[in-house]
Amino acid sequence: MLVKVMIKGIFILTLIVFSIGVAPASEERPQFVFTDKNIASWQETEQGFSIQLTPEAQKEFFNLTKENLNKQFYLYVEDIFVSAPVVREPIGSGRTMLAAHAEEVKDEIRSSLPAEKELESIRNYPPPEKL
Repeated sequence: MLVKVMIKGIFILTLIVFSIGVAPASEERPQFVFTDKNIASWQETEQGFSIQLTPEAQKEFFNLTKENLNKQFYLYVEDIFVSAPVVREPIGSGRTMLAAHAEEVKDEIRSSLPAEKELESIRNYPPPEKL
């Protein structure tokens, strides 16, 4: 029983460290860094953060995703590694969702996003019939 708890504890610790800033260094992959210069606005949601890019960054993000179909790329908020999704289709809307469920991860990301560009946070979605 003690061994299982220790293994589980190590596994959880590894996930938290990976989630809040340590990108694997084993191979070079394309990356996109969200900064105060390329974020037009952002909102915190129950699932994480919804980010709207500036028009220039929207083009850059679209080209990155178009050139890397079915490949993995790294996403950062400033210097914090957030995730490494696999591109399934080009993303041209300029709006992206960064999933973050653990409160520590949300705090880390929130503190790196430009406060002056925060929109009212979305905590509860209205029922579909009211949209």
